Amino acid sequence: MATRNDILRYALLPGILPRIFALFRSGFVHMAYLMAVIYANVRLLPANHPYLMQENIGRYGIRHVIAEASNHLVFSRKNIDQIFIFFIILAGLILLVMQFVLLGVAVFAEHPAYAFGVVSTAELFQNPNGTTGSAGPGQDIAFIIMDRVFGLGGPGGANFFNSCISDLGTPCMGLDGTTPLPNQVTAFPFPFHVALHSMLRFYSYGIFLVGVFVIIYFIFAIVAETAQTGTAFGQRFNKAWAPVRVIVFFALITPLNIGDRYEGLNGAQLITFYIVKQGSNMATNGWAFFNGAGSGPNPYVGYLDDQYELVATPETDIQEVDGLLQALFVAHTCRSAYVQQYGGLIDAYVVRPPPRSGTVPAVAGDNANLSTNARLLRTTNFNDAFEFSSGGHITIRFGRLGTDDPSKT
Repeated sequence: MATRNDILRYALLPGILPRIFALFRSGFVHMAYLMAVIYANVRLLPANHPYLMQENIGRYGIRHVIAEASNHLVFSRKNIDQIFIFFIILAGLILLVMQFVLLGVAVFAEHPAYAFGVVSTAELFQNPNGTTGSAGPGQDIAFIIMDRVFGLGGPGGANFFNSCISDLGTPCMGLDGTTPLPNQVTAFPFPFHVALHSMLRFYSYGIFLVGVFVIIYFIFAIVAETAQTGTAFGQRFNKAWAPVRVIVFFALITPLNIGDRYEGLNGAQLITFYIVKQGSNMATNGWAFFNGAGSGPNPYVGYLDDQYELVATPETDIQEVDGLLQALFVAHTCRSAYVQQYGGLIDAYVVRPPPRSGTVPAVAGDNANLSTNARLLRTTNFNDAFEFSSGGHITIRFGRLGTDDPSKT
């Protein structure tokens, strides 16, 4: 019969620590047996040694196997294979222990600048974040999409993602960050969200009802088996983890219909949304930090920094083009910004100083209105540019078309 102490121990003490202690006290019995078999293959243990018998598994540990093998180890040139295997296994065990030690140091040691040497772990999940430059959830595209699809939040409850869709007091801005978009949302959640919440609520209640039936069945089975076997909670059930599993079970499937905030979502669904929210914050801060890095003590570099700091490149006689591509990327970005801001025409020109003698006649087409010392880059191929530059360096200049000489603009 189960005593009162057995019932209290089962309900209040799941036995996690005793199981961990038992794991280390057992000496990792299966690993010890595997080591004994390896030592026997190189004749460090005799073929009829008790450690090689399966009925003795669990009666000895790793340290016993190592000690027994060391007693048979003879340092000589003839036994080089035995010496190699013995110390390889010993080094592997040391590395295994060091892994756990370093893991504990990494988890529990204090790191004032844990992530990337600049951003702390807590700051990776903050939004807004002054360190990384993330402006907040209001204009976050990921949160806008989540609010449009799932509609968590609304009148009577705090918003979950708090983007400009759910926060009616924050207008959604365009790509320039200053111009409000037309057709702003005036009501949240949408009618589509109400229907979606109703479907999710029906699903949560259905899963919860099935789970209750399962729990009732197991209660009757446990009571019957306890009465039959005289063992608390029967012999088929894990006495250590059953209470934890029951608690987690109800926490995950119980519908949480708090007014009109979550609309019947269960715990598992809310945990999923919370992971999405924090994961998006981490991605936003990580991306902002990546683009703004490259200075100070940070070991990483920014997006437009020297590529040689990122990847080692072999020394060759071939001229690299990454510098040219980087310059073109920056120039086109500046050109687009100038056109959008001022409305002017920015183009690229192949320019050269005036020839030493004589002049070159103007070329028809796009180059007809240019001077003899400039050519439009978009209509000039490499051979023409090389010839235009008299076989020397090709100079490309970005700017606005001048009235006299584009090479001086």
